[in-house]
Amino acid sequence: MKVAGGSETATALGKVIVKRKPKTLRHLRLVLLIMTAAALSAHAQATLTISAPAALPQFQLTSITTATNNLVIQTNWNFPFGSSHWWSANLSICVYMSLPMTGTGTNTDTIPATAVQVNGSSIVTGGTNCGVPNAYPVVTNSALSFFGKAPSGTTQHGSRSDTLGISISGYPANLESDTYTGTINLIATVQ
Repeated sequence: MKVAGGSETATALGKVIVKRKPKTLRHLRLVLLIMTAAALSAHAQATLTISAPAALPQFQLTSITTATNNLVIQTNWNFPFGSSHWWSANLSICVYMSLPMTGTGTNTDTIPATAVQVNGSSIVTGGTNCGVPNAYPVVTNSALSFFGKAPSGTTQHGSRSDTLGISISGYPANLESDTYTGTINLIATVQ
């Protein structure tokens, strides 16, 4: 993504763990390991970051659609006056999974990425959001203003918190007892 001759992107990765205990009690636990990388333009003080400050609690896999657990993502930006050659920009935030959740060792069972739901819809959309195939759009084209009559009229410095309802639906009913892992990616872009 190009921004005034440079690029501004941030990506955070998470790790999903599904744990099935013997008998009929199954648990899904989402542990987010945040790794943030930002490619900055020539203006080193301009920043864009995205993170998930806390992990999801465990899911009880006792019904095909699990209860919804909230994942809060935090996006922060700082575009100092003069760091941009334009009057405004648009912020977009997306989440996506590229691969299914897989078991350990020789276990070939998987939980497809399409079974992971965000706010009641599959995390796999079939469209291109935030420049990523199949990404689920959390925020699209939220306006950032770099100039205003007063500092309160600008949003060149700021943050936002978005709560996502995460659930699992349509996973195989006969999963082998195991820990299943996968990655949920977070991406924030400014154009």
